Amino acid sequence: GDACVTQLKQMDSTDMHFEDYKKVAESIVGGVRNGHKSHIVVQGTDTMPYGAAFLSLRLPFKGYHVGIVGSMYPIGEGSDALCNLRAAFAAAEQGWPGTYVIMNNGEVLRASRAVKTRANKVFRGEIVPEVHSFQSLHYPVLARLSDGSVEYTRRGKSAQKRFLKRKERDDFLRTSLADLYRDPVFLPYHENVYVIDLHPNFDPDQMDQAFETGYRAAVIRAPGTGGVSLTPAEKNLVERINRWTRDGRYIVITSRVPNAIVDRTYEVNRRSEQAGAVLCYDMHPDLVIAKTELASAIADSPEDFTQVMQYNFEDEIRESLVPRHERTTDEQLAGILERAFLRDKNNGNGSKAKKFLGIAI
Repeated sequence: GDACVTQLKQMDSTDMHFEDYKKVAESIVGGVRNGHKSHIVVQGTDTMPYGAAFLSLRLPFKGYHVGIVGSMYPIGEGSDALCNLRAAFAAAEQGWPGTYVIMNNGEVLRASRAVKTRANKVFRGEIVPEVHSFQSLHYPVLARLSDGSVEYTRRGKSAQKRFLKRKERDDFLRTSLADLYRDPVFLPYHENVYVIDLHPNFDPDQMDQAFETGYRAAVIRAPGTGGVSLTPAEKNLVERINRWTRDGRYIVITSRVPNAIVDRTYEVNRRSEQAGAVLCYDMHPDLVIAKTELASAIADSPEDFTQVMQYNFEDEIRESLVPRHERTTDEQLAGILERAFLRDKNNGNGSKAKKFLGIAI
């Protein structure tokens, strides 16, 4: 296969920010335009779930392969670094379109579902590497390295077959947006998001202060399945959510529990949604943050925002959890992206769009 490996910089993953992830995405876009069909990104594991989510969402409708690989310990005794690299190159040879995380001694995971759930241990002053540090939430492990090649797991083969069938729809979006966004599409839009780890003594006035300083969207990481407080009056977040969303702010409810499903099963969640919040179903918290950053930057209205949040880019959300009449169609997403581009152009950011997207304006 023709895999593209480019070293952009050496840095701790905790020092990576939007501009750094954007450079990674731009490097991949350049590689695709130079004819490379497979791309391997080596990244530290601490922020890998966010980085995987970023590349899944900002480089949508992929007809090419992106593999994100790392290890919990540098190459050496006890490390799975070489095994993961071998698996990454073997997966690149397959040329599967989409974004993948390769961790756990050669496992291939859907990038939008990969979450770090374990850290290295320390025993008698020595680091003991944790090989199985990542988990695929609400989704099967796709494949594993075996005898120099990657082989599907039983459930992974079925999931990948459905995924590749759905990827055929991406041709419609690439064609619909061809006059604005060159192929491959890169969405450089970004809006800072206020993130709250909700706890029993949280003061809702902090949210007022955040919105007063210019934030347009907030992600509330709530306990359990996403419930927020209703009483006493001064702690009533549901009333605040209602007021904030009426003022044009976007509120998203996710859970501090990575494998929780935030839907309408419980009354506390239904109250939040009725007040204007968006529920995140089975998307994991890092993915929710990355998706909110994108959705709040391109949305013209609460309806647009909800539609972007509930659109299934790369299997990050189980569509069957969303009521059928509320699911975002490809046509709806294409309309939102077209309006976002034209708004950016009309606001005098045409040169910025041209720089990022290679568009003739």
